[in-house]
Amino acid sequence: MASTATHTKKATVPTRNNENASFSAVLTRLVRDRQEVRQDVEHDAEAQREQVQQRQNDQDAFGPHAESY
Repeated sequence: MASTATHTKKATVPTRNNENASFSAVLTRLVRDRQEVRQDVEHDAEAQREQVQQRQNDQDAFGPHAESY
């Protein structure tokens, strides 16, 4: 019976130089900033929809006596 040996090569992880690390940090910050802006826009749009709904409810409640905005 022939025996076969399995050899595994140890993988080495290359060291990370500072330039890549700082570039990665900038990208991370940009992604985070973009997510915050998106959340702000979504919040503003939701608040605006609520204002429109409230005005429509006010106009419905007051009927012909409602102030025009």
